[in-house]
Amino acid sequence: MKYDITVIIPTLDPGEKICAVADQLNGAGFGEIIIVNDGSGDGCRKIFEALESKPFCRVLHHNCNKGKGAALKTAFMDYLLRHPDGAGCITADDDGQHRVSDIVMIAEAFAEDPDALWLGCRNFSESNVPWKSRFGNLFTLAIFRCLAGISISDTQTGLRAIPRGMMEYSLAIKHNRFEFETAMLLCARDNNITIREKFIETVYIDNNSGTHFRPLCDAALIYGVIFRHIFRQLCCFI
Repeated sequence: MKYDITVIIPTLDPGEKICAVADQLNGAGFGEIIIVNDGSGDGCRKIFEALESKPFCRVLHHNCNKGKGAALKTAFMDYLLRHPDGAGCITADDDGQHRVSDIVMIAEAFAEDPDALWLGCRNFSESNVPWKSRFGNLFTLAIFRCLAGISISDTQTGLRAIPRGMMEYSLAIKHNRFEFETAMLLCARDNNITIREKFIETVYIDNNSGTHFRPLCDAALIYGVIFRHIFRQLCCFI
């Protein structure tokens, strides 16, 4: 089955597994995959050359590391310019932690409701979830529910189906690193975009050792986004 939706994969210093991920996605029916090289080192040159040789891959490059949010915005802009009638895209990680079957499930859900922002949510109660990831995500979920009024199961999931309107709104988000994905959820609520969920397999490879997430610094940025958003709303209310 062919899926008329582009998959976007931001990446920094990827391993060779990203090539297998791209091939599996194409084999599953995804005709276009946008990969954003967010300032990877010279050691990854052959990997990106291999990706560029695949006719279904479009590889965009940042000269230096700008952050996951900046990489996503680069891909959004590219997609919106080249697909003026496109419905939206799917974002996924580069290391195989998002199963192709789950990406297909999100694509099919998006086809049923292409105006919603779809999240592929992990189950943090499973035994294979590293304790730091479990604690950080559950704490963030509580903050979202109590302060932002958004009740969702996974605020930091990278597997999302994003409607065109949400992509356009996202280009105005000033944040450029992991906090961008948090800001996107708040932006969706502010613009009356429905957030829907599908539960996916919870996969952590090598105890999530390959992540570029900085627990203290990036967590502070994420919570800063939430608190500033609430403060602005309070000021407007007053």
